[in-house]
Order: sequence, then C-alpha cells, then structure tokens
Amino acid sequence: MVMKIWTMDVEKNVESGLRFSKLLDRHGLGGEFYFCGSLVDKFPDICKKISKRHKIGGHGYYHEEFGQISKRKQEETILKVKDAFGKNGLRLDWWRFPDFSFTNLSFRLLVKHGILNDSSLKSNWARWPTGYIWAKTLKYEHKLTFPWQFPKELTERPWSAVDLTEGNEFLNQDGRIVLHCFNYPKIEKTVEEVLKRSSGR
Repeated sequence: MVMKIWTMDVEKNVESGLRFSKLLDRHGLGGEFYFCGSLVDKFPDICKKISKRHKIGGHGYYHEEFGQISKRKQEETILKVKDAFGKNGLRLDWWRFPDFSFTNLSFRLLVKHGILNDSSLKSNWARWPTGYIWAKTLKYEHKLTFPWQFPKELTERPWSAVDLTEGNEFLNQDGRIVLHCFNYPKIEKTVEEVLKRSSGR
C-alpha cells in the first residue's frame, strides 16, 4: 500500500512552512520541506526548527530553473545552496529542482556534491525526462539521460500529486504530495481536515 507523504516547496513564505510543520507535528507525521537557499540564509532559525522533526532539502538558491541554465550555473547554484545549509548548521542530503526543471546532467551534479536523495521526477515518469527536457539538454551540449544512465548513487523519491494543478483533488491521492508555501494559506483548513480524517483525531 502506498502511503501519503507530505512535502512542501518553501520558496517565498517560510511562515507557511513553519505552520505546516507544526500541523504535521500535531498529527505525529514527518514531512519533507524543500527550501530555497536564500531563505535558509535569511531565516536559519526557522529552518533549524523545522529540521528537528522533518527532512529538509534544497530547492535552488533563488528558485532557478535548472532546465534553462548552463552546466556551470547549475553547479554554482548547487554549491551556493550547499554553503547556505552548511554555514547555518544544516545538512543538505535532499533536493527538489524548482519547477521540476532540470537537465540530464543535473542529477549527476547532485551526486557529485553529496546530495543523494532527489524528489523531482513524477512517479509515472519512470525516471524518463520529458521530450522538452531532452531538447533543452541539446542546447547546453549535455548527453541525453536514459534510465540505465541515471546515477546509481542517487535515490529518486518521486512525487505523485501537486497542489497547483489539481485543485483539492490532489489531497485524495497517495504517494508524495507537493504543497507550495505561497498557496498553503488558501488550502490550510482543507489540508487540516484531511489530516484529521486520516488520523481519526
């Protein structure tokens, strides 16, 4: 049976991240929070507080779209996020590419810099980037990624449903559920009701 795993991309509103983490705490659930490095630098105390009971990962520094930037810029950004986590006493082991945008090389850069858990691919993609992403790789002279070329060191933790495209129907699905910090205030009550029903509280 596939269980529901709650995750949030925190790219604008850290207070939403904190509120959602507290809601999960009340229901005894661990979540995943993917922070932009700029917010880690700006709000390290909130990030540390969330990290005590939940997994936290990187989400670009300024929410860069990796599918549209060069290899050099991708690597510089990953290192900048890693530095933001490190100097604020946080480990960077998890990652989600902003806007689910990446090139085939992006995954290998994560492994190169010790980030071994990624949640950027949708569960039904079966590790295959879309044709759009393949075309982008040619622009930056990267080789196409086939499943057997996927970094063996990287554990892919695919997402199943996202709040921005499916209305509230996404809450009825199992798997890794993606919330966004800026959208959370509008759906907070609905999420809370789902958690109450599922936990019987």
